[in-house]
Amino acid sequence: MNSKTKHIASITIPSHPMYLSMIRAFIEKLLLLIDTPPSVIEDIKSGVDEACSNVIKYAYNHDYTKSIKVSFNCSRSEITVTIEDEGAFSSCLDFKGRDLSEVRPGGLGIHFIKKAFDKIDFKRVDDTNRLILIRKIKKTTMKPKKKGRQKIRSNKGK
Repeated sequence: MNSKTKHIASITIPSHPMYLSMIRAFIEKLLLLIDTPPSVIEDIKSGVDEACSNVIKYAYNHDYTKSIKVSFNCSRSEITVTIEDEGAFSSCLDFKGRDLSEVRPGGLGIHFIKKAFDKIDFKRVDDTNRLILIRKIKKTTMKPKKKGRQKIRSNKGK
C-alpha cells in the first residue's frame, strides 16, 4: 500500500451481542490486508468490541431490533473507526472507567478503548450518535511488504 492509498470499508450488524464476533472478524481481515501488526489488530478489536457493547447496553438499552454501523478509513498513517447508532444520546466522552486498583468485574471498557486509540471524539448528528476513534500508525508499526522470494545464503564451505 503506498502512502496515499486509503482503504474504506463498513459493516452494519443487528444490535445483539452475538453479532459482535462478526465485527471482530471483519476488523481482523481488513487490518491484515493492510499489514497491520497483530498487537495493533488485537487492541483495535478489543476497543471496537467494547464500544459496540456499550451501544447495545446503554444507547439501545438491550433493544436487539436496532443496528450498529462500523466504518473504517485506513491509510498508512492512521486507522479511523466510526461507530454509528440511533440510540439514546449519552456522550461516551463523559464516561469514566473504574479505578484499576478495584478488583471486580466490569467497568474496564473505557480503558480498552483508550488503550486502542489515540483520539476519541463523539458527535450527535440529527438522530445519530457518531463515535470516532483514531489510531495513529507509526512507520515502524506496519510490517514491511515481502518482495518476492528471499534467497537463502549458506556459509558452508567458506
